Amino acid sequence: MVLKTREFWVYIWWNLALTSACIFAVPDDKVDEFNWDAASIMQYVMTFFVTFYNDMCFERYEKLYPQVVAFSDGVIDMVQELTLNLHWPDLTAHRIACTKYLLAIVYEHFFMICGGTLRKEQWELLVKKGLLTEQETELLLEYPGGKMSHVLSCWVMFIVRDALVQDCMWRKNEGMMDVSQQTVHIYNRFVKHVINMMKACNQIGYTLANPIPFAYYHLMNFILLFNIMLLATFSALFKSYASVFPFGVALLVYMGLREVSTALADPFGQDAVDFDVPDMLRNCFDRTCCMLMAFQRQDSRDWVLNQVANVEEFDERHLRRPCKPAVFADPTGPNVVERGPNAAHTKWTSESLFEDSPPGTDLKRKLKFSLNPQGPPPEAVLVADDLDDEAERHKKAIAAAEAEEERGRLLMLERDDLEHDYSRLEILLQELEFKFPELLGYKFGLTKPSAEDDEKSGSSATKLSEDGAIFAHLHPDAVSVKSASTPTPSFVPVVRHHRGGPKPPPRESTQTTTSTLNTKKS
Repeated sequence: MVLKTREFWVYIWWNLALTSACIFAVPDDKVDEFNWDAASIMQYVMTFFVTFYNDMCFERYEKLYPQVVAFSDGVIDMVQELTLNLHWPDLTAHRIACTKYLLAIVYEHFFMICGGTLRKEQWELLVKKGLLTEQETELLLEYPGGKMSHVLSCWVMFIVRDALVQDCMWRKNEGMMDVSQQTVHIYNRFVKHVINMMKACNQIGYTLANPIPFAYYHLMNFILLFNIMLLATFSALFKSYASVFPFGVALLVYMGLREVSTALADPFGQDAVDFDVPDMLRNCFDRTCCMLMAFQRQDSRDWVLNQVANVEEFDERHLRRPCKPAVFADPTGPNVVERGPNAAHTKWTSESLFEDSPPGTDLKRKLKFSLNPQGPPPEAVLVADDLDDEAERHKKAIAAAEAEEERGRLLMLERDDLEHDYSRLEILLQELEFKFPELLGYKFGLTKPSAEDDEKSGSSATKLSEDGAIFAHLHPDAVSVKSASTPTPSFVPVVRHHRGGPKPPPRESTQTTTSTLNTKKS
């Protein structure tokens, strides 16, 4: 990188010219009188400035890289959240739209960082990739804010909010139990993902917008140029063309350190140490689309849930499976040398609870009762496993389903009986009101007092007997307020049926009902 610059070769030719001048023009006694200690003073100053500048640039580089990774990975985390919580087939369009807008945010941000502005070919690339439509690009071009990341993130949250109010998110199962998802918590998690993405995006922009002060950079360049001239002069005093080689090595080191520092200060470019932005964009796009399309069908989720029925508990063959010794230590030689520093072995010991235990030890039994104060039971006592085999789990599932079905059938029968009794009582009360209206004024009725009674008592409140209050509380539909002077209107009984319930049996004839009531009345 340094050898390709003109500045390096200018300094080399300058050294050669000074060497030639010293060979032919400077006497030997003058060179011996030169104080070489004076040449080392400025070297210390130059070393301090260049090293400090390199340290500041590398600190910016270490700060930018985690933010870039967090920004690109935030899109993948957001799509994973969409796949987990908005997995219903009715929300497929919502997931795809959110994914496209999220990827458009990533592309737009990196385009702005690397180029400073979005050009026409970059907008066309977003359209060709299917992330935005031409109408959307025209709308975003008219946005006066300039940076479209916040606009696209708002579009994403609008779509998420619309998805959370769809009918598939608020539903009941076959037993009419409310199994709606916790949409508030889902929305909060989406907001958290978007905020983390935008924080990383803004942090990248703010760091790049606040470079190392140019005054310091120019001061470091001036000191570096001054020291290069001193080195070229001092090496020329040796009156040998061979001194150009150590001068070139020193020049290569100093200029290379400056170029590396400059590249680290702005890692979004074409330098060797810069971030590989095209690969980052490609990786983000590929992983996001794979996550979105792999879980688009319901079969992929059902297959994972079906694996729960076939899960196996950890067995002896799993617990005692060793790793190769060469992974952790060097087995060559008489003494085994452990790899890694000593501090690592204080946290991760070389002894294994499973692999180094005695061969006859039942590790499964020992671990299950390790926290039991009474210890494990005797060996003769058989301990049932926590997980049953597949046949036993299948039997238990069938038995539980049959018991639940029988319970539901009994509840339906009980509900039908209650609705039947309610319908018969309703018909009976309506017939009593129609055939014997005088019963409504006897104890169980509400009678408005006459004008004479109001004058005597001085109160116009409605009188209600204690038995009438109880009857009105139990059967509010069968109690009516009637005036003493108001004639009883004609009444036609209406039979009310509950939706989904069986129809009540046919009512008895009026003659039979009347005769029965007369008998009870007498």
